[in-house]
Amino acid sequence: MTFFNPFHKAVKADGSSSHPQKALPCDPDILIDVAQRLCIRDKISLRLANRAMHNVCANEMYRDISGVSLEQCFKVLNHLKENPDTLCLVQRLTLRPSLLPTFGKTTVDGELQLGLTLRKLAPRLTGLKSFFWDGAELLQPDDIWKDLREASPLLRSIRTTIGTIPFKEGSELFKFQDLLEFEIVSKSEGLGMRRLFFSSLDVFDTFPTALIDMLKDRCPDLEKLDLGGYGRRIQQRCFDIRPFLDARWPHLNSLSFGTIVSSKLLEPNNEPFCDFLEGHDKLRTVNFWTPSVRPLPRTLPITAFTGNCMQLSRQHLSNIKELNLAVQPIESLILRSVISHLTTYSTQLEKLALWIDVEPVPIEDQLTDIPGYVAMTAEEQTDHVTLLERLLTGLPTGVLKSFSLTCSSRTKHTFDLIEISNLLSQYPSLRDVHLGKVHKLGEEDCRITASRLATSLPNLDTVSVWHFARPFDDWRKQPLVREYGIYDVIRQRDASPLRLNGRELRMGLKTPTKKLILHDLRPKTPSKWDRIVARNKSR
Repeated sequence: MTFFNPFHKAVKADGSSSHPQKALPCDPDILIDVAQRLCIRDKISLRLANRAMHNVCANEMYRDISGVSLEQCFKVLNHLKENPDTLCLVQRLTLRPSLLPTFGKTTVDGELQLGLTLRKLAPRLTGLKSFFWDGAELLQPDDIWKDLREASPLLRSIRTTIGTIPFKEGSELFKFQDLLEFEIVSKSEGLGMRRLFFSSLDVFDTFPTALIDMLKDRCPDLEKLDLGGYGRRIQQRCFDIRPFLDARWPHLNSLSFGTIVSSKLLEPNNEPFCDFLEGHDKLRTVNFWTPSVRPLPRTLPITAFTGNCMQLSRQHLSNIKELNLAVQPIESLILRSVISHLTTYSTQLEKLALWIDVEPVPIEDQLTDIPGYVAMTAEEQTDHVTLLERLLTGLPTGVLKSFSLTCSSRTKHTFDLIEISNLLSQYPSLRDVHLGKVHKLGEEDCRITASRLATSLPNLDTVSVWHFARPFDDWRKQPLVREYGIYDVIRQRDASPLRLNGRELRMGLKTPTKKLILHDLRPKTPSKWDRIVARNKSR
């Protein structure tokens, strides 16, 4: 006699189950996109939900793995250690244990333990193509670079940070070959602090010879080079880049120089640096985080630029799609000229970032001797809304997607956020908006400004609002933040705003206050009491 077992799975002759697979809850492409945005623990849970989920997501969700704090980086590596079969699926690994520029001994010791954990996993990272390390110091121990180089034959992109620890001349980091992307970012104080007190001195370190030889001799197909990283911190170490000026990479399309660039290299009469730029005719992205007056070669067909507005010509402006002029403050007299050039020659501009410092200049100190120059009164110089409206209305309609504005003027000269947000609401093509200004008494909260922009701009995805504690005019120093809010706009199926997801920070007397935000943007339905009051008023 045989008994029926309801939990027994019928198996076909070929070994497969006769039970049908569960249907996916949504389109596979949508599921993969959602899976890539989850943390490592949720990715594993999603993969183990059922066989259909596993078949669709197993190879895709582990392609890009990242951790943005020391604690999260440990969680990522520990989960990968518990699931060793997923290590071969990782193609891009990002570890950022120290996002802040300041650090202490505890952070450095934690990064060392993180490096030891990574070293145990390195031999199984056979599919790794890109590795990004953002720590307070260079990744330790040094043998990790050797393990990654031997276990990951497809590794072609390396991004790393350096700190106060001196370079090791024979470091395994300098023994790679055939790299396509290489970035080295300075985050420490080092010799950079000497520039704080002796700003007239040109103090810099030297890159190891092994690093120079690796990039010049063993990486002929280099496509992206970043020496110094982004930002304008004076505490960054300053390096001598002159040994790279005779190198030529035929496929180089992105070049970035941070504050490590010696100021002598940016003088207009420096021929080696000019020849270096002209020798790379495929450059499309150029970033100079150090203020410079050196004009770019007119032959460079760049589409993205960070630096001084005086470095660009009319030919450059006609091709540029991403323009970041927030390297140093633009005064009101120069801002009028910048607006004129942008509205006349920029026809493809999609991203624009400005840093303005509008302090009124007396008429007697203005350049009134220039033919055609019209002097500006103090009211005209500090009228931000009129100047920005002239800029935005002059750009082609529907092209600008991202707008960032930082104003470091004194409190009495800053604009009101409600004025700027009302101005930006007239440009529905905007997807990203970032506003920063010096805080003044009676200023509205960051969340109110973000809500107004989210409800008035139908395509807005992200918005951030920053309030600075005091004016600042030195490009080498980070501004003191009073409060900020960074939000993602969540929309309904009909594109109407649903809520704001984000985080806020407000500086207190001793410690900052941080909190996560879920702010509902839907119109509130009037209560029964409100309807009765409205009915009585209408009588």
